[in-house]
Amino acid sequence: MRSSANPVFRRIEKNCPEQLSDVKLASFKGVAIKSLILIMIAITAGIAAPFIFTAIPGALIPVAIAAGLGSFIIVLIGMMSVKMAPAMGILYSLVQGLFLGAVTAILDPIVYENFGFSNLGMSALIGVGAIFGIMFALYYFGIIKVTNRLRGILIGSLLAVFVVSLVIMITGATTTMFNNPGLAIAFSVLMIVLGAFFLTLDFNRAAQLVEMGAPAAYEWQVALGLMVTLVWLYVEILRLIIILVSRNR
Repeated sequence: MRSSANPVFRRIEKNCPEQLSDVKLASFKGVAIKSLILIMIAITAGIAAPFIFTAIPGALIPVAIAAGLGSFIIVLIGMMSVKMAPAMGILYSLVQGLFLGAVTAILDPIVYENFGFSNLGMSALIGVGAIFGIMFALYYFGIIKVTNRLRGILIGSLLAVFVVSLVIMITGATTTMFNNPGLAIAFSVLMIVLGAFFLTLDFNRAAQLVEMGAPAAYEWQVALGLMVTLVWLYVEILRLIIILVSRNR
């Protein structure tokens, strides 16, 4: 088994058995299947969300809390425990699908009534799919190579955005910022670009798992990480669409 310089993968290597003859190994097909399962759970939950919350109006608040605060804990558990990763991945996809499906269903008629634009959810999904396809092609053909430098730049940029966003919230400058369409669009585009490049980190993680001969159980962790990035992209694309259509009123 090839040794990795990445501390996360060093931990995986340490936990992997030395003799893997009787252990099913991670594969790209396995990662793809598990990722597709999580995506389909999220989409199905999103489609069902308006009907569920219409029947049970009070359920939206606890789901919103779970999607916000709870999702961080869900992802943390899934990334730390390979045994819990399947359950956490399914739970994360279900909760996020329900919440984002409900939010999209609430926003869609409002945006249509005020700005004449409909099908927010489908537009955002198409955007996510397009970005995923483009970034996968760029990674697959070696146009974008994931290096330690790129990884450091992306993580540093994300931390910088988080700190700036926190400062803006604390100082109460959020309203001022998003009342400026130019700043709001620039911020959304920046977040989408970051999310797109984080997809390449997910692709690279899958490749490293397969290359090092990790057990197939770790495929769920890769699928969960990919799902987190896709949800991030969906939210940011949805935000950008709303900003753009409101600007062109």
